[in-house]
Amino acid sequence: MSSGAFPSIDGHSGTQGLNASAGWTYGKNRKTNIFRVNYNHNHVSTTNLYSNGIDVAGNAGIGGLSTDPFDWGLPGINFTSFGGLSEPIPRRELDQTYTISDHLFVESREA
Repeated sequence: MSSGAFPSIDGHSGTQGLNASAGWTYGKNRKTNIFRVNYNHNHVSTTNLYSNGIDVAGNAGIGGLSTDPFDWGLPGINFTSFGGLSEPIPRRELDQTYTISDHLFVESREA
């Protein structure tokens, strides 16, 4: 939970990550095989206090906005003499990578 100048429009940020690797090395005679697998997962999520709850902008009659409850929140308000009023922008990000490598090494014979 974040804490700002206006607690009623704060939000929450969360992250989750995972990295896993596995592999083996096998050798026979003059050959060596190395095999590796890697998986990486990173998830970031930011929401405001109204995400997935109350469609404040829709209830106020402001149209043309997202109908996804994840995106719901207060509209931003700007003032000429004071600081603006805005909340965290909802965001979801998921990055995943898979890596596979296989190497074969053959020892050369010296004459």
